[in-house]
Amino acid sequence: MHAEFTELWEAQSGENKVSGGFSDFSGFCVRKKIDMDKETILRKVKNVLEQVRPYLQQDGGDVNFVELTDDNTVIVELTGACGNCPHSKMTLKNGIESVMKKAIPEIKAVEQADVLEL
Repeated sequence: MHAEFTELWEAQSGENKVSGGFSDFSGFCVRKKIDMDKETILRKVKNVLEQVRPYLQQDGGDVNFVELTDDNTVIVELTGACGNCPHSKMTLKNGIESVMKKAIPEIKAVEQADVLEL
C-alpha cells in the first residue's frame, strides 16, 4: 500500500494534474495519509511489544523498541537474559516477529538492533 501512495505522490510532484482527476492538494493529502498510517502502525507495534514483554520478563529478559523503518521492519533491542541468550534469535523470530506479523500484517520483519549495527 505504501508503494502505491508513493508512486501517486511522485506522479503529482512537479505539475498540477487537475485534468487527470488529481490536484497538488490531493498529493498533499496522500502524503498525510502515509504519515498517519505509519503513526498507526507505530502505535500498534508498541502495543504488541507491551503485550509480549511480560513473557520475556518472566525469564529475566526484556525488549525495547528502537525503530520502525520505511519498509515496515521493526528494530528492537533484546535486553537482560534475552540479550545474551543463545536462543534469542528463536525468541525474536518465532515469538516476537510471529506475534507482530499476525497482529499487524503490514510488518515485514522484526530484527535485533545490534545485528543491524545501529
